Amino acid sequence: KIEKNPKVCNSLIGMCIQGSILIKQKKKEAALKLYDDAINKYPDNAVLRRHKGIVLWKLDKNEEALAEFNKATELRPDYGFAWNWKGNALSDIGKKEEALAAYEKSIELDPLYAFGWSDKA
Repeated sequence: KIEKNPKVCNSLIGMCIQGSILIKQKKKEAALKLYDDAINKYPDNAVLRRHKGIVLWKLDKNEEALAEFNKATELRPDYGFAWNWKGNALSDIGKKEEALAAYEKSIELDPLYAFGWSDKA
């Protein structure tokens, strides 16, 4: 069992790692709270926005997830991972053309990111 380590969680990377651990432990609501707290501290951090979006997506809250992915791509238009996740959320709410455009943007930004290609297919 991994406990919250305040020294690790004081860094952005630590917050993302802790959130990922919580998700793997099936503690999605705790991960969501962690990302909400982190975003309150760092509202313009695209990586935190993407991670929060992933948790929301895993909770089947696709519209809320999409809002986070939109914010992430607004903050960092060159953030290929966020574009790919945006495509996933768009696809899940039935916006296939917009999803395809998001996947294509992800691939354009990072042609070696395998999920961009597989999600597009």
